Amino acid sequence: MPDPVHRGHRLELQDAENRQKKEQRNGERGDFLFDSHCRNPLWQKRFNGFCIVVPECWFIVSQGFFQVKEKQENAGCFLSGRGWDCCAVAAGQGSRYGDEPITRCNPVPWLVELCGMSTFDRIYELRTIFHSHRYPVSLAELARSLECSPATVKRLIAKLRHELGAPVRYDAKRNGYILEQEECGPYELPGLWFSVSELQALLTIHELLSHLQPAILQAEFTLFRKRIESILAANGVATDELGRRFRILGIGIRSCRSDHFRIAVTATLQRRRLALRYHSREKDQVSRRIVSPQRLVYYRENWYLDSWCHERRDLRTLALERIRTLKLLDAPARDIPDKQLDAHYGASYGIFGGPPAQTAILRFTPERARWVAEERWHPDQQGTFNRDGSYELALPFSDSRELILDILRYGPDVEVLAPGSLRSEVKTRLQAALKKYQKK
Repeated sequence: MPDPVHRGHRLELQDAENRQKKEQRNGERGDFLFDSHCRNPLWQKRFNGFCIVVPECWFIVSQGFFQVKEKQENAGCFLSGRGWDCCAVAAGQGSRYGDEPITRCNPVPWLVELCGMSTFDRIYELRTIFHSHRYPVSLAELARSLECSPATVKRLIAKLRHELGAPVRYDAKRNGYILEQEECGPYELPGLWFSVSELQALLTIHELLSHLQPAILQAEFTLFRKRIESILAANGVATDELGRRFRILGIGIRSCRSDHFRIAVTATLQRRRLALRYHSREKDQVSRRIVSPQRLVYYRENWYLDSWCHERRDLRTLALERIRTLKLLDAPARDIPDKQLDAHYGASYGIFGGPPAQTAILRFTPERARWVAEERWHPDQQGTFNRDGSYELALPFSDSRELILDILRYGPDVEVLAPGSLRSEVKTRLQAALKKYQKK
């Protein structure tokens, strides 16, 4: 017997149709119409004025809540599973408050028909059916279990096969479908369901992440990207333009080892300590440390690990590329409250932590002010324009090293007004640089 999904073979379920008509005549079930006259603004916003029909269910409205009188295992999961069971109904055609059953409503041409279970729910239910059966399941049995037409079952199977990569095979001898368990390695249904535009956004995010550091998590993202591309291709959306149309340009990127990055991520998320050997650039020395990781920070195109150092009994920021060896320990990490971390790392300018000791006041020329005024140097910065068009920027700092480097980038376009110690440091650096150019 040919595969109905591939050959378009139709199976008529006359008994099911007759049973459905009989139930409708007896008034045991009916369709319920949600129209655009609902007073609830959340409901109107969610459906954007469409008419929604939930067929073959008998609903009641009690105290403003939807309740399913029959077939709750089907329609009920559709409503409560989407969080819509708390939406009150009002003034819609055929709808009313109270404990009486909702009467059948006549559908209108512009309605959107939803079955007792959404496509998303049916795909999961179909997967469950396949996993619970060792032998092929007939199309008729699948249609009865999912309470939908054979054509809908065939579409769901096609989605499982071609969009989600599920190895569903049609057994012609037994006239049914079976999931090849031995071939289920790369197949699994996603925990979330995305629209085409959301999938395109995910691919864009992947494109951005792939440029942060090419070696980091590249293997993990490759399979994820291929799966998204296959789903988008099935919907007629090309993805080959992403790599050609996006450019991520980095300056001063320092590569860290991918295995070190993975260990740091694991320790940070699982709250475990790390044993490491760290090379300090400033002292040009290698030291052994036991640290409790707190946060991974991507700052100026490089990775840093904010951590509690158990030897120095203080918070430290470690550059991942300076770690020589790294080992994950079983000992639990010491947790530092977020408020304390924010106060230490976020109060002052730059990557260096500590409470702000002083406030720098910088004055930029009118030409440079047009750029600097739109930049964010620090969350607590304050900026004002002067009458001559110059721009004064005030920001807190603790360690002056990084701030001085940023000031020097602007050369003659910036002047340090305060504090005097910072002004002297910048002046000394500029004089030392000038001497190098004055040498013959």
